[in-house]
Amino acid sequence: MANMRFSQTLVYAAGAVAFLWLVHMALWVLPLEPGDLGIMPRAARGLRGIILAPFAHADLAHLAANSGPLFVLLAAALLLDTGRTIAATVLIIVVGGALVWIFGGDGSHIGASGVVFGLAGFLGLYGILRRSILSLAVSVGVVVVYGSMLVMLFRNQAGVSWSSHFFGFAAGLGAAWLLGKVFRADVSGGE
Repeated sequence: MANMRFSQTLVYAAGAVAFLWLVHMALWVLPLEPGDLGIMPRAARGLRGIILAPFAHADLAHLAANSGPLFVLLAAALLLDTGRTIAATVLIIVVGGALVWIFGGDGSHIGASGVVFGLAGFLGLYGILRRSILSLAVSVGVVVVYGSMLVMLFRNQAGVSWSSHFFGFAAGLGAAWLLGKVFRADVSGGE
């Protein structure tokens, strides 16, 4: 898949964030609580949350807190490499979510913050592995703008799923390593 033009990345990133807002509004009228869609560690009914949790938010403040960083990081990633960003996002959701299901604390883990941390990890490492001026600039930009949020990886705060942050970030690093390796093989002709 070819890389998108800048205007396309903005439209797709805005569409992804708008979808989160639509899900939030739908939960107002449906007989579901956001936590019903969450990852409930080590519980069979919590398995669906591996896929659904990033789309459910506790309240408007939670959704708003994730919307800005998700938009910026997703747009930057799509601009850098569309196909690998889609693959990385799927890996972040599935692998990060599975790790939260296995190792996370009690309760329902919801929200897109795991994806936000995952995209930050992906962009931070992928740009270095890709070794182009644009990708390095994006990596440096992500570290400068979002580097302070890494403190949240280890902060155990009531009502905040540090495990979603941590495992999302780890899944993003893993996706960058895996997809960066594939990129290097593509460029070098598979050597």
